[in-house]
This record gives sequence, C-alpha cells and structure tokens, in this order.
Amino acid sequence: MRNTTVCTAIEKDSCYICTECGGCKISEIIKLIRESNYRNLYIVKGGRAIGKIIRKQKPEAIVGIACFFEGNQAFKMLENENVAVQFVPLIKDGCAVTDTDLTEVEKVLKYTIRSESNQKR
Repeated sequence: MRNTTVCTAIEKDSCYICTECGGCKISEIIKLIRESNYRNLYIVKGGRAIGKIIRKQKPEAIVGIACFFEGNQAFKMLENENVAVQFVPLIKDGCAVTDTDLTEVEKVLKYTIRSESNQKR
C-alpha cells in the first residue's frame, strides 16, 4: 500500500514507521485505528515479522491487511497462540503497489472492537 515514490516512512527493523505524509492509504488507516482506540500499528515488510511482534506484545487480537497468502500464513502461525485474528484481504496484491478497500478495513476494525467488548461482558 505504500506509495514508494512519495513515501517518507522510516525503516526500523522489519517494519516501517509511517510519517503520515498522506501519499497512500496508510495514513487514512492510522486515523481509523486511532478513532477505534487500537493499541498499536505495525507496518511490516513481510508476514514473518508477525511472529516476533506477537511474542513481544502478547496481544489478545490482531487485525491485519494482507494478501490471501500472507493472511492465511498468519492464521496458521497464530492458531496455537490464543490470539484472535481478523484480516482484510488486499484488493490489489503483490510485492509492491498494493491496495485495500478502506470501507472494508473500517468494517473489520469496528466489528472486532464490538466483538471484544461483547465477550468481556
């Protein structure tokens, strides 16, 4: 999803730190995440970084935006980790110039929060 021609994200380890330059949809996704009170956002270079993040952060749930292959890999990787996983498939995948549907991202973010609050009752 990063527009590499204008992106000013900072590379750190296996992640990017978005500077919210507005050159792609990631800054809009960050806004949705803040509005939904999610704890953290990771923009990973590849799915393998997820395992390291999960071991360090120990989340109860994650929402990912990924191609079908990476989304499926995340489900498999986390099936024994007691972590709820939701993901929004990319509408244009590949290794670069990917895209997602922001309406779907917003639906999944809001649904996941509602589901978590219902389970805590």
